[in-house]
Amino acid sequence: MTLDETLAVVANDSAVESIEPYSVAWWESRTAEDLRDIINRGFAGGQVFKAANAEIERRAREETRRLREQATAAALARRKRNEIIWGVAAAVLAIAALLGFWLGR
Repeated sequence: MTLDETLAVVANDSAVESIEPYSVAWWESRTAEDLRDIINRGFAGGQVFKAANAEIERRAREETRRLREQATAAALARRKRNEIIWGVAAAVLAIAALLGFWLGR
């Protein structure tokens, strides 16, 4: 369990008691360990097993989307940094060529 999940559980302990069992909010308040325990019980859990799998898949899709957004932002930052570096290098080269031409006279 990560620190974020631990904090979420502590913060939600009082709220969890007021949430209707097996509702969307109830599934979202389950920790990864809770869901893993439900899934480990197998198909005998019936609809609860299917719902736990659905919640795990939803979280995985959400995490994948977040990681893709991070990768896109990192690629954009890298591209901008490279453009700046190449621009500065071209400017330095142009200045060096002009100085060489000017001092060579």
